[in-house]
Amino acid sequence: IVSHCATSLDGGNAYNLIGGTAYRSGMWASSIRHYNGTFYVAVNPSFANGRIYYATNAAGPWQFYQLNQGIYDPGLFIDTDGTGYVVYGHGPQSIATLNSNYSQVVAVSNNVVDSGGEGSHLVKRGSYYYLFNANPGVWPFQLRCSRATSIFGPWETGRICLTATTGGHQGAIVDLDDSGTNWFGFVHQDSGAIGRMPRIGPVFWENDWPVFGTPSAR
Repeated sequence: IVSHCATSLDGGNAYNLIGGTAYRSGMWASSIRHYNGTFYVAVNPSFANGRIYYATNAAGPWQFYQLNQGIYDPGLFIDTDGTGYVVYGHGPQSIATLNSNYSQVVAVSNNVVDSGGEGSHLVKRGSYYYLFNANPGVWPFQLRCSRATSIFGPWETGRICLTATTGGHQGAIVDLDDSGTNWFGFVHQDSGAIGRMPRIGPVFWENDWPVFGTPSAR
């Protein structure tokens, strides 16, 4: 652990066990991006609107912008032109466009894509935007991928990346060395008493869709 973006939960006395409790409340489903020398983390506190934490060093110190609306399960994305977006929501996802320093939401496009889930993560590769969502409402759990050539759609939806009887939540893909050839997928899976553990594995591409596994072992 290199640092903590939030050094305290500032949601009120209940977080200090004064006059009640805030068990299972806090900050959920964060996403991190690095752009132009700065790290950005989007998160939605359960006690406030969304926040964008930022720091020039991952070790901190961190500051934050308090956004002007909630961003449930936010997927922060910064496009190649520097425009910041947050994909958020449960069920049909909406897209919030951020201002130039990512401190406020300046526009919202509602119900842009219905991937049937939550836990959004947005990645761009070539001419496609790829949106990853968990679908905890089915059994076994699914991690789904949608794609579009414009961030505002139309989106092709419903491609299942993987299934898991112990959960497949908050997953996506990452190019480990920015070479465009070294892609891995990650996902959280429920592991009993020790909680949700991150799992990672190789990803290859087939017809411009990411496939979890290898060509010989999908």
